[in-house]
Amino acid sequence: MADYIPRSDAKFNNWAKSLVEGVSENLDAWGIGKEAFEPLELALSEWEKWYAVAAIRQTRTMGDVLMKNESRAAFLDLARPFVRQYLAFNDRISNSERTLIGVTVRSGSHAKNPVPHSSPFLQIDFSQPHRHSIYFKDHNTLRKAKPQGVFACEIWMSMDPTAANDDSVWHFVGMATRPPFIASYDFNQSGKRVYYKACWINTRGKRGSWSTVSEAVIG
Repeated sequence: MADYIPRSDAKFNNWAKSLVEGVSENLDAWGIGKEAFEPLELALSEWEKWYAVAAIRQTRTMGDVLMKNESRAAFLDLARPFVRQYLAFNDRISNSERTLIGVTVRSGSHAKNPVPHSSPFLQIDFSQPHRHSIYFKDHNTLRKAKPQGVFACEIWMSMDPTAANDDSVWHFVGMATRPPFIASYDFNQSGKRVYYKACWINTRGKRGSWSTVSEAVIG
């Protein structure tokens, strides 16, 4: 997949703003948590501040240019994994929407990886307060390694006790290429029961079978 990051600072600035604004307007529709998005939003503000300062050649200093470059790198350090985890394979986002926010649409013409035939086996460590560490392995082999052709484990959650029989109450929380996946909760959520399910997703964004529903209480 060709790199979607513009090289020039001016084009990068427009791309970064388009990405953040597009995601901000669709957080609920795309099932993206605010806590996952806020660091990217803050990094954009920092980039915009130093980009504006460094753009004035007559008054900028070497330090201003350095801070501009560092803030760009910091934004990309957050943006690339954010795109991989929340945008590239999220089936709530259409390819046309990905194009509008400047994310490359993956082509399947050369991809041969089949849809995963197995499902993840989930184990949840809830020993830490307000935190669940979700470990996964292949259900068929019980090996920690992902099956061949699998890109990541896609994880969904629900706090609705009818979750096992109602697909509409589930929410996408993220993807992980290796365990554990960390789910953090607020103090006022202590004592609530959380249900999790997961599936393998291949490098073409195709899902395999869902896992058995697992549950844990927020400590």
